[in-house]
Amino acid sequence: MTGMYGLFVAAVLLDTLGTTLFKLGASHAAELETSLAQGMGFKTVQSFFSSWYIPLGLAVYVVEYVIWITYLSSSSLSRAFPMYSLTIVLILIVSRWVLKEQVGLNRWLGAVLIIAGVLMLGGSE
Repeated sequence: MTGMYGLFVAAVLLDTLGTTLFKLGASHAAELETSLAQGMGFKTVQSFFSSWYIPLGLAVYVVEYVIWITYLSSSSLSRAFPMYSLTIVLILIVSRWVLKEQVGLNRWLGAVLIIAGVLMLGGSE
């Protein structure tokens, strides 16, 4: 059972990392003055891949999905999926301390509610 928790933790951490890499890649593309508002042309797609963030994020997501599917094969979906919302809390933390974004009190209170929900829904059956 410990191995299954390890898979769960790895999936949550990799999902957080992949999302963070996508954000960094999108921010880099925006610095190149390319946005989706200009259309989804070749230049926009090219700007997303002009740094290593997006390709690495995609690779991280591929690994994360394999781990997540492996975890799901041995866990009940009604327990696993609510617990996976811990990713939202981790992304909030990364947004604040790594990306230096402003995070208001309501978001922190929401994170506390998510943690409470995970404890209620993801606890032992």
